[in-house]
Amino acid sequence: MRKWTDKLFKASLSTSRIYWVMERDKADMSSKHVHMLLECSEEITQKQLKKVLNTSVGDFDELRSKTAVSNYVTKFISSHNIEYDIVDPKS
Repeated sequence: MRKWTDKLFKASLSTSRIYWVMERDKADMSSKHVHMLLECSEEITQKQLKKVLNTSVGDFDELRSKTAVSNYVTKFISSHNIEYDIVDPKS
């Protein structure tokens, strides 16, 4: 995750803060996936994000409901082996 967050801050995507949660896949508990919330001053595209991270990017959209998205990305936060962080390069 550190490599991904570093890439996002170094790229010209106007990213100012990142919140991420890594959780296990329901279908394959040995596999993990990541949810990321990006705070950006300008709109970015899924294509730009895929290019910077050099990985597949699933659902991608502008935030519409702070409550809904925060509930979704934190649903397993109290479970074991869930990693998460807020990355702000200014702090």
